[in-house]
Amino acid sequence: MKKLLISLTLVALIVMPGCGLTGSPNYTTPITIIVTSTTPSYPTTSTAPTTTPVTTPPYSDTNIPTSTLPAGFFLDNPVPLGQSAVNAEGIQITVVDFVTGDDAWEIIKNANSVNVPPDKGMQYILITIKLKNVSSREEPYMFWGTYFDLVGGSGKVFHAYDINIIYPTKGIYQKLEGELNHGDEVTGSVHFYVPQNETGLTLVWSDYYGYNKLYFAIK
Repeated sequence: MKKLLISLTLVALIVMPGCGLTGSPNYTTPITIIVTSTTPSYPTTSTAPTTTPVTTPPYSDTNIPTSTLPAGFFLDNPVPLGQSAVNAEGIQITVVDFVTGDDAWEIIKNANSVNVPPDKGMQYILITIKLKNVSSREEPYMFWGTYFDLVGGSGKVFHAYDINIIYPTKGIYQKLEGELNHGDEVTGSVHFYVPQNETGLTLVWSDYYGYNKLYFAIK
């Protein structure tokens, strides 16, 4: 807060009547005002508040060897073909088998004549998956094959909806989907359309929001 010091010096000269002056009394009041302002003093340097440094916790994902966690939590440590893993929704997932190239196209072609053959250098892949609801909740769980993606060794991600096909109506190559109550299981397939030279394929399940993931080897 600024402080204001005001000094007033008042000098009054009053000439009283009867001093030989005529007319109205003459009042001469010279006023001298001296204003002195005091500017507050601020320090020229400031001291920053003391802070505690933030350190990365030792359990950061980048520091965890993948071998210390169950298979399926990392891309480089997928669940082996034929083995199972339970996702965050309580659904047990098992990749049973897969078919590629001409064999996959033969199945798709026989399913419906409207299905389009692959372009040169491309191929269909049919991945057969078994699902079982092992959760304890009473509500049924609706599962769709589009919850899966396929990641190639090049890092490219392939989706089941990249190209549409009509699946067989029965058997293990029928479209993977279904409403699963506790204890229910279903087997079906998911298709992908990928380059023939794509290697190191890994199937990836993720929840509706794309957060929780499980990785399954396709080889």
